[in-house]
Amino acid sequence: MFEMKPEYYIGIDMIDQEHKQLFDYASEAYELLQEEFTPDKYDKIDAIVCQNDDGALGVVEALKSAGKLDSIQVLGIDGSDDALQSIQDGEMTMTALQDAKAQAEAGADIFEKLKKGTDPADIEDVNIPFKIVTKDNVADYLSK
Repeated sequence: MFEMKPEYYIGIDMIDQEHKQLFDYASEAYELLQEEFTPDKYDKIDAIVCQNDDGALGVVEALKSAGKLDSIQVLGIDGSDDALQSIQDGEMTMTALQDAKAQAEAGADIFEKLKKGTDPADIEDVNIPFKIVTKDNVADYLSK
């Protein structure tokens, strides 16, 4: 299991990292929070970061059920339509959108180089940064 190194979260007190790999589906995240988080534990949490938006949406539902959504930020990754709507609705705080268009363009560029005979070892790594989506810019990403 991936472990986040302490130097990555300077100024952040990690309460629990054990269960983050379970956040693959909204229902699993919902059930986990319902089972594991007691009322006194919620009072120590400022934010929950999930490895994908489905997990974050499950966390949102669990926090709503516990009456704690207003006091805990929920962050996801993917930029799914449901997550964007949740941000618009004031539930999720943020998602990190994977830029599919930029990924496809980079893939096409690499394919062209390979097609022209470029040795794969000579092709530089490509970094496609995430786009951070919050309440301030979510309208730019919502499907029309």
